[in-house]
Amino acid sequence: MLSADEYSMVHATTPVVSVDLVVFDGQGKVLLGKRRNEPARGTWSVPGGRLWKDETVAQASRRISHGELGVDIPISRLLGAYHQTYTDTQQGRHFITFAATLAPTTAQISAINHDDQHEELKWWETSELLASPDVHLYTKSYFSPAPWNKIVGNP
Repeated sequence: MLSADEYSMVHATTPVVSVDLVVFDGQGKVLLGKRRNEPARGTWSVPGGRLWKDETVAQASRRISHGELGVDIPISRLLGAYHQTYTDTQQGRHFITFAATLAPTTAQISAINHDDQHEELKWWETSELLASPDVHLYTKSYFSPAPWNKIVGNP
């Protein structure tokens, strides 16, 4: 595990590989969290986090869903890889992000609870999140027919 100083050095010098979780409720709504932390503080975004060394995207998605939502949810489908840069932090951030959809069971949905990274969680209609100025651009890109920041992905 990297120390805080080492992790800061990584962010300052190289892209970080991360995993974003696009969680659907079975009714077509998507779970977003209002972020307390950088990057994208104060915006509504999908849950996510960095990929650890020797960890698969599937393993990371389960770890992140457990850590941020309190429920271990497996990947349903990989959406693809996305290029994301943030300038709203002191040193800037650069990510290569694997976005994956998750489809929790009714019991898992009932057990979902936010962690300290989010002020709150909310289920959004896709049309509502696309129209909202409070939803982060990178989250919106997961629902765009031709996302400008997509690197590779499933058809």
